[in-house]
This record gives sequence, C-alpha cells and structure tokens, in this order.
Amino acid sequence: MPSSLLFATNSEGRVYTLSTNSAAWREFPYLGLEFKKIAAVPHFVWAIGGDRQVYVYVYGLDVPIRVKEESYENERWLPIEGFSKTLLPTDRYKFSSADGSVERNIDKIRLPSMAWQWDGEWHLDLDMDGQQLGEDGWMYALDFPATYSVKNSWNSYVRRRKWVRFRRYSALNSWCAVAPLHKDPTQEPFIDVAVGGTNVPNAASGTMIVWAITAHGRAMFRTGVSTYAPEGLRWNAINTPPGCELAQISVGPTGLVWAVLYNGRAIVRTGVTRENLSGEAWLDVKPPISSSDAGTNLKILQVSVGTDSVWCVTNDSHVWFRRGVKGEAAGISEDAAIGSGWVELIVNISSISVAPNDQVFAVGSSDRALYFRSGVSTSDPTGKQWRQIQCPMQMSRTSSSMSIVSRRSGSGSTPGSKHQSFSNLYNKDKEKGIVETCAPIENMPASPASTNSSTPGTAAAHARLKGELWKYPTDSPPSIGSLNLNERHKKRNSAMREHATHASSAPATELVTEISGKHFETQLKNPRAWSPVRSVGSIVGTEAHPESDSAVFESDSTHHGSDAFLGEDEDHAGSQFWTECEVMWNCVAAGGAYVDPANVPNWFNEQTSSNGKVDVDAPWRKDIIGKLQKQKEVLKKLKHPEKYEKAVELTSWIKSAEARYQRPGGEFEDCLIELEWVSGGGAAGTTSGDANNTSTDSDSGTFTVLNPDGVTTKIQFSLSAITCVQCCSEPSAPRIALHAPRLPSNCSPIKLQFSSDAEMEDWLSHLSSVCCQINEVSGKPANNSIWITSELGEVFVFDPLNMKANQLDKERHRYVEKLM
Repeated sequence: MPSSLLFATNSEGRVYTLSTNSAAWREFPYLGLEFKKIAAVPHFVWAIGGDRQVYVYVYGLDVPIRVKEESYENERWLPIEGFSKTLLPTDRYKFSSADGSVERNIDKIRLPSMAWQWDGEWHLDLDMDGQQLGEDGWMYALDFPATYSVKNSWNSYVRRRKWVRFRRYSALNSWCAVAPLHKDPTQEPFIDVAVGGTNVPNAASGTMIVWAITAHGRAMFRTGVSTYAPEGLRWNAINTPPGCELAQISVGPTGLVWAVLYNGRAIVRTGVTRENLSGEAWLDVKPPISSSDAGTNLKILQVSVGTDSVWCVTNDSHVWFRRGVKGEAAGISEDAAIGSGWVELIVNISSISVAPNDQVFAVGSSDRALYFRSGVSTSDPTGKQWRQIQCPMQMSRTSSSMSIVSRRSGSGSTPGSKHQSFSNLYNKDKEKGIVETCAPIENMPASPASTNSSTPGTAAAHARLKGELWKYPTDSPPSIGSLNLNERHKKRNSAMREHATHASSAPATELVTEISGKHFETQLKNPRAWSPVRSVGSIVGTEAHPESDSAVFESDSTHHGSDAFLGEDEDHAGSQFWTECEVMWNCVAAGGAYVDPANVPNWFNEQTSSNGKVDVDAPWRKDIIGKLQKQKEVLKKLKHPEKYEKAVELTSWIKSAEARYQRPGGEFEDCLIELEWVSGGGAAGTTSGDANNTSTDSDSGTFTVLNPDGVTTKIQFSLSAITCVQCCSEPSAPRIALHAPRLPSNCSPIKLQFSSDAEMEDWLSHLSSVCCQINEVSGKPANNSIWITSELGEVFVFDPLNMKANQLDKERHRYVEKLM
C-alpha cells in the first residue's frame, strides 16, 4: 500500500508529518511562520497561520500541475475587405472562449495568483480533431455556431483559430498564502479551515471542497478548488441561520459538512452534490446529553467528519460518535447526513480527527499526547481501545525546548510525561451511552450580495500573532474591536524571520511591496522579481521570469525537490537532528492518512508498563522463558553433551554505503544500501531424521535499499533471489544491475550508481562472491555439466562432479555415526 502522511502541530505551531511506512516524525522546515489549525487531504494541506490567514501546501506530486489556457481568435468575411476582425454586433468577441460566451483577450489573460508561472508564450494550435491545419491555424465555417472545417470553401463566412499557452504551479513544497477577504487582512481574520470532498459521488476527478470560518463567525466557501487549482478562485460567504455564529468546521471525503456553533450546538450542510458543492440548507443537531449529570446538555467544542462517521469532543473532554451517518447518501438524504444518535466514549480528549477510511486520531487533553483508536471497522465503528503513538522525531535546531519533555526525566508531574498518558486518558470504566437528538432548520441559501462582498484582495504585509491562542466566550463570538489586531500588527511585524519562504496566491494585479525592519537585510538581486521559494505571504512582488531573473531560480533550485517538504535534502548546516522526546501536541489532521486497520504501522511502543519499567509479567516474556527452561532440561538429560558439536555456528557481517537507486523506468534517487551476510556452519556429524538429508552449511543474506534517512526502506529482498550481477557503467556513471526475476516486474532489474569506479568494483566483487556461496558455485563447472533456462529467465546448471562429492560426504557421515 502506498505511503500516506499524518499531520500534526505542536504547542509552538510547528508542523510535523508521520508516514504510514515510517516510524519517525519529521518536522516541516521552519520558515518563520507558526500554524494554529491544519487540515489535509492527500498531497494538499490547508492551514491557519499565526497571522490568522489561510495557507495551502502542495506536496509529493509525481506529475507537476500544468494547465492549458485557450483563446479563440474570430474573424468574419466582408465583401470588400475579405476576412476581417470587424465583426457583426450579434457576433462573438474578437477573442473568446470555445463557445464564444466569454471574452478572452490574450493580452488581458493573467495568472490566477502569484503561485503560478507562465510556461512558454502564446502559440497557435495547428491540430483540429487530428487534422493538420495550415501555418496560420484557421478553421472555417458557414457561421460561428456551425461545424468548422480545415478547408476554406466558397460559403465559409467566418473563421477562427486557437491560441494556447501553458501555466505551471510553481509553489510546490512551499507554503502559499491564499488571498485574504479584504485588503487589510486584520479586518476579518480566519479562525478555522477544512478541506475534503475528494470522493464526492460522481464528481469530476480532482474535485476538492474547502470551507473556512472567520472571526466574525461567518462560513466561507472556496470556489474553484481542485488538484489543478490548489488555491481555488475566490471566497463566497454562505448564509447561516439567524443567531448561528460558527466556531469550527469539518468536511468529509464525500463533501459532508458539519460545523460547531459558539453555543455548543452543531449544524449540518445538506444537499452537497457534484452540481452544488456548497450545498443547499443547514440542519440543526443538538449536542449530546451528559451521562453523569442526567438532563444536562453538553457543549460541542470540536467535530471531525469521516466517510461514514462523525466524531465530536464536548466541554467535559469526552468523545462522542454519531451513529447512522452515511457519507455516500448524505447529499440526497438528510437522515444520512445528520445520523440518528450519539455514542459516548469517556476519555480525556481535547481534539479529534477522522481519516477518510474512518480511522480515528486524537490529542489527549491532559498529557497532550497523540492517540490512535484501534479496532475501528465497519462492524465496530467505535473501535476497541486508544493506543498512544510514540515515535522518535526529527526536529529543527530552531525548535524550542518549551514543548519537549525528555524521556529521561522521571518526574511524574510533568504534563507531557509518558507515565501519565493512559491514566489521564481514561477516568471511568464505562465508555458507551446513547442519546438521540436532531431537529431541522429552514433552508438559508447564500445571497449574491454576500458573494460580492468577499472578493479576494491582496496579501498585504501582515504580522503573525506568534504563540498566542485566541480565547472566545462559549456562548458568543469574539468582538473584533477587542482584539486590537492593528496594534498587534505593528508590534509583531518586526518579529518576522529573515529567511521565511512562503509563496503568495494574492492576485497578480495588486502589488504591495512595503517591507520594513532590519530583519529583511537579505534582499533579492532583482527586488521586482518574484519566486515561490523566495517570497513570504506578506511580501507580494511581481512575477519572476526565468530569462531575466535566472539568479532567483538557480539559487534555490536544489532545495525544493519532491522530498523537500520532509527536510530530506542534504543538511550540511546541521539544522535537523533526531531525538527521543515527548511533544505537547496541539492538533492532528488525518485527512491525508490511510491506515489499514489490519496492518497498523509501527507507531507504538507498548513494551513498557505505565511506571516506565520493563513488564516482567508480560505473556510473551513468560512464554519465551518457559521454552528456554524446557530446552535446558533436555540438555541435562544428555549423558555426554561434550560429544555433541554445535548444531550451527553463525558468523555475520554488514556492508553499507551511499549510492543512487533506480527502479525500472524510474529516475535515480539517493539512497543507502546494506548487504547483510549470515554464514552458517553445519556440524560434520549431525544428521536430520531422514538419512538422506544431512545438514549442510546454510548461508543466507539480505540486500536492503533505504531512504537517505536510514530508517524507511525502499526495497528489501533475499540474496538468493539474485540470478545475475552485471556491470552496466556509463561514462562518469559507475553502475551495476541486480537481476532478480522473482521480484515484482516493477522492481527488477535494480540499478545502483556509485560515486567512483573503485567503489563500484568493490560492491560488484562482494555481491558476486556471496551469490556464488549461496548457490554453491565454486570454480568452473565440469565439461559434462547440463545447463537449462527456466521461463523466468533463471539459469540452472547440473554438475555430476558435485553429485559424486555429495554422495561421498553422506557415506563418510554414516561411517562416522557408526563409530560413535
């Protein structure tokens, strides 16, 4: 199963990722911006920054995002002038869309945001449905709505030609600031964002749905978001029922939307279909009723939506599961959208996140540790138990120790201590209770006026409210006037980091380049040039051109590859380091993680008890000790144990090196390779139960290709699978190829490239030697040997001399046994 990523932020606002194929956290390269909330789907992350603006991050794409812009140039035939740009009043525009309904003058077409770059100039498309057009590219027709032809006939009164130009998304693997609602970003900041809708029934491929909430309690829907337009087009305000100010929102994979109000209730958006991604109406869902204090309504603080499940956290830190939710039918059935009742799980949880396959992750309220709900399945949607995720971390040197609790510390009073994790998580034995409540609300569609009022402005210079958490009253939204955002903007502006690198998706027509403060001493060589890897969300410049501003692109081209978002590029400055620590987590985003409940990743360390000591009474430990004691008793019964030689003597060694690895048809990638060899020596006088099967030397080994981090594995296989080791070097590229036909077709042959010819020769010698030992190949086969080739391409040889030698060995062993 392909790897996927779990995202989380700590109390400092740093973002971390945990791969399902790894057992270690990786910190996003810190670029001077902290994050309050994050939401994710595969390859796309949306977040609320410390400045309370929205950011999008695109990662791990194998194919770059490239979009083709089209414009049709139209002309009409006039009796005197011939074909002319002068059109009739009823005709379409001189430059229009394919159907002529939209004007598309190529001189006025602009990039959608600063995160895009033009990839080439405008040029004519000389192909029409597989037919080659002339050099001028004209297509002829009787009239504009008619069918076009390549030939110019006597009745061709109109013609058109197609201009195309490509644009490329240049902000891959970097944070891109989405344009705010107003020119002054502090006028209406954001407090939450959610992304989902990747599996809306029957929707077009690449569809995504993004919702956000502002500090005014307004619900904002982002139009035009897809895998081809990661930042979307604009914000549209969606009306909510009177008196409903939103505090938090969540979007499921099928487009189902649940939102939490400041009064602790929840509302659900119905009618979300492929034709209407923003939905039609809101339905009210009452909060659950407390099981400990009968009749008391709890207040919902946070909600998370999966495919067929909805989970929420209430003000008593308990978790509740919503029964009866069916994501596939939620767009056409209100009952499937709102569910039928609540199921309580009594644990201390502060926030929760549901993966697309309904697997559940949570953050503890007391210990701020990260948990996974095991046993979640279709038959048991609430799962079995909470398991704490305990993995080592790769952190940047800029990380503060304020949110890290060392595992060596034995203090039991430390809030993040692992010793208190499960004691703080559970406080009662009973976990489940049911309360059924729901009530409809009248349809309140969005008004056109609200859409016009939310047209995106520019990403003007703004400050990050670093390390501060906004606290609102439970029953009412916060007053923006009491936040003094403009004053904080002035105070915090000087705290922006010197080398922060975020791409901006502000419209390219607005240029605000005001920068102040001594922290910006490092300036671009061309101050008017813009590059997604050199810009900040609060610094807006003009588009950079590769021809005139090559220095901007060349300077950072080596630091933004496909793995740059994980910090896997070379770390010469030592800005990253590995550590065993406990982190105070703030929130978790599981929308991009696919965890197979039958094959859970190696994220858990449960070999120690709650007091930090080795669990001596563990069943698996008792079983091993019992077997060892039985073996010891058997050895005592032997009369002359000194006559028995050791059954197996093992000698092993490991050889490792840095190399470059290539799959068939792929590109060379940096890697670490390891050759592990285990040589077994069989005793001369030992035999198995079958007289014809005498134990012989047993040699084995494995070959492993690791990622540059030395932790995650690309491929691993036994040396016995190798049938051929061949040198395939090219000029200045010493390489060898390992042929292993039994591996999957996309894995063999494996090509390895080394830094020098000497190193290549060394590895070629070692691999050839161990493969010969495993296959018992020594010297040249006899002249009367028989050679065959299998359908898999494997070569076999039968040497009669080896058969005779084996027969002599067996006879010698039998004779030695009789003497003993």
